[in-house]
This record gives sequence, structure tokens and C-alpha cells, in this order.
Amino acid sequence: MSGKAQNKISPLKGAVMRVIRAAKSAESRAGDLEALGTRLQTFSQAQFEHFQELPENDPLRQYPIATTVTQLNNDLEVIERAITQRQETTNQVFRNTVAFADTLVEVALEPAQKWFPQRVTGITYIHKEPMVRVIPYAPVALVGIPYSCLAAFETAPPPPDDSWSIWQDFVSIPHEVGHYVFRHARIPNQPQDEPLSVTLWKILKAHSFSSNPDPRRWLEEIFADIYGCVLGGPIVAIDFQDLQLNRSFSEFLTDDATHPIPYFRPIVYQKILDDYFRERYHKPMRERWAKKLAERPYVPRIFVGDSIYRMDEARITEDLVALVETITQVLRAKIGSTEKLDVFDTMNRDEILWPVKSAATNPSDEIELPDGAKVTPESNIEKWAYGKLAQLFEDLKSKPFGQSDTSAQFSPSITEEEVRALQQRFRDDAAQARAAGMVFEPTMSGLTADQVATLWAGGWNTEGPNTYWP
Repeated sequence: MSGKAQNKISPLKGAVMRVIRAAKSAESRAGDLEALGTRLQTFSQAQFEHFQELPENDPLRQYPIATTVTQLNNDLEVIERAITQRQETTNQVFRNTVAFADTLVEVALEPAQKWFPQRVTGITYIHKEPMVRVIPYAPVALVGIPYSCLAAFETAPPPPDDSWSIWQDFVSIPHEVGHYVFRHARIPNQPQDEPLSVTLWKILKAHSFSSNPDPRRWLEEIFADIYGCVLGGPIVAIDFQDLQLNRSFSEFLTDDATHPIPYFRPIVYQKILDDYFRERYHKPMRERWAKKLAERPYVPRIFVGDSIYRMDEARITEDLVALVETITQVLRAKIGSTEKLDVFDTMNRDEILWPVKSAATNPSDEIELPDGAKVTPESNIEKWAYGKLAQLFEDLKSKPFGQSDTSAQFSPSITEEEVRALQQRFRDDAAQARAAGMVFEPTMSGLTADQVATLWAGGWNTEGPNTYWP
């Protein structure tokens, strides 16, 4: 390895070892966190060695090595946060919050467990914004939640008319888990054990979408939206309506090539509510969004980079609805030897499957708010949804939550042979995606297709409001 590369890597080896040792001090999840650090150590070393084999005179040789250094630093930051926030010396509020969030991630992962090569667990950490760190070397969904979630476990309660707000920032969890499912779910008995993302793309490729922009460019985000909404129903749908309204004038109409345009994004949630939940939610949610749009100034234009396009609202809406319908048809079907997702078994339901595994009470019943007011979905969908959110979470908070087991839930080590097989799988998956016409990894000119696939590692990146790679 060249001197420059060695100078970048050597200091990080000690940092990884310190993180692995620190994991033992976590009050909960110590085994999982130590195993995570150990696997990161083995995997990143294998990545370095793989790109070390590039010719010394290759001018791009430093790029994949430097990128792997960045990836290693990103993961070390996340794992170190997860460890520190679980240590006995850390404030109890932090420890309770991440333990509670761990439980919510586990529930959100459950419907998709049959689609993973091995059982996946969730580890959360507190960060500046909701996100998921998608990693290739361990069966772990690393989900970030914002600091505002700490308020749920503060001793001072919020004002009665604002009791729901302390729980609102947990609502992104099933959506972030949806990103993990999109990247890691696999369909047995398809050609070469096909990734779910490639299966979806092949089916969508056969459809004609005439709008500009083509909604298939937002496939991963729309999949995560669908997954989150099917689990959380109107609670998640109304929260994502509000998230779009946080955008500035231009952001509200901007296509960033990754996320659906905020103006149109609630259509995804409305379609899921229309197809999978009782009619009592349909009209109130649609009317609420129409009212919010009427209160907000906008121009019928779409911003893409430095360009501005006329908004063809009817065509984009039609294509988005068709895209959601196609994806849900795939998820409801039996593909290969994999059973359909359980959450799609019941049509037109009242049950909110998240954050509880099965609804103990009918969530459509009239609820009483802290100020004594009684509401239903029909009378005030916003107050009902956020009131129900507070009820469900307060009930879950009153029961045992989190995982006290300090042993790892997955093998703490990964052999060199397993890493090589994993790297080959990255290349095979990318080849399948390219054959299907799917853009599966970033464009990195100068590297071969196999080098790009190995570096991309099946989607080793961060998904959130500000998606970034590496």
C-alpha cells in the first residue's frame, strides 16, 4: 500500500479498537455494539486490501481508498454515538430514549424479516436529524433520531395541549426502516437470489410513465414512504404532510432527483390510506392537505437544478398513483418462495400496526384529549391522529421496553471468506441492476463497473432528509 494510503488508514485502526473496547461499557446492547465494531474492522480492512491491488501508477487509485476512509469514519461516528448514549455515565434520559427507540425499530422491521438472509436487529442513536445508516457488513439497521426525542423522557411533562409533540419525531422510524428493507431485502428463487429493489425496477420498467420528471427516479423514497404508511396509517401520513410544509417556497417545488417533490409527496400517503385503511380516513386527510395548499402560495412550476419546468399536475399525480399501485401489488404478491408482507394481508383496516404489533383497541374509536375534548377522524383528523399517537406511545412507554441482553444477536465475527463472498454479491447485484437498466450505484468515472460496485457495497450510505454518499 502506498505511503499516502497507509497514512490515512493506520490511525483509524486504533480508533476502531477503542470503539470496540468502549462497547463493553454500554449498559444495553453491549454485545451487538462490540460485534458491530468487530465486523466493521474486518470489512473495512478487506475493502482497503481490495483497492490496494490497483496498479500503483493508476491515477484513480487513491479515490476508492480515500472513500473507504470516509465510510469508516462515518460508521465509527454512528457506532460511537450509540455506545456513548448507552453508557451508565450518560444521563438516564438518553439511555431511556434510545432503548425505547430500539423497540420501535424492532417492531418496524418485523414484517420484513422473512425477506432478509438473516434476522435483522435495530440500533438507534440520537443525532441532529432522522436518518438511517445503511451498512453492508452486519444485519443491523442503524437508525438516527433527533435530539427532540429526548423530551419524551424528561421529568417535566409538556403542556396538555402539546402532549403529542414529544412523540412526533419518533414517527420517522418506520420510513427509515423502509430504506433498510429496500436495500437489503432479497427475493429467493428469482435469478441469482435477486434484490427486491431490482425486482421492483424490472416490473416498473415495463410501465409507461409520461410525466416529467419520471417518478421512478424516486423509487427508494417512495418505497420507504409506502412501508412507513402501511405500518402507521394516518399517524404517519399526517406527520409527513406536515414535514412537506416545513419546506421553503422553492424547496416545496424542487425535484432533487432522490425525494418526491414535496408538493406531490402526500399523494403517496393518500393512495395507501385509500387502499388499505377505512374510508373514514380518506376524505379528512384529503381535505386537510387541500386546505394546507390553499393557505400556501406557490407557482405551477418545478425546479430541477438551474432549470424551471411547467408543472403538469394531473399527469404527475396520475403517474405517482400508478407507481404506488404497482409497488403495492408486488409487495402483496408471493414472489419466488417468499411470502407476501404480512401488513398487506388485511385490506381496509383500522388497525395501526406500529408502534404496537397488534392493536389492543380499535384506533378509530373516539378519543379524549388532555384538554377534555373528544375527537374522531371525521371531526378533526389532525387532533385525532396526534392524540392517538400520544396515547399509543404513552401506553408503550408504561410497559417494559428495550433490550437488556448484553450478548450479540448476530455472529460477532465475519471471516475473510465471507467478506469476499459479500463483495462478489455486490458485483453480482450491480450487474443485475445494470442489466435491468437500473441506476444502482453512483457514477464514478474512471473506475470499472466491478470497482464501483465493490466501493458502493450495495448501498453503504446515509438516507435521510439530506441523503449523502459516501
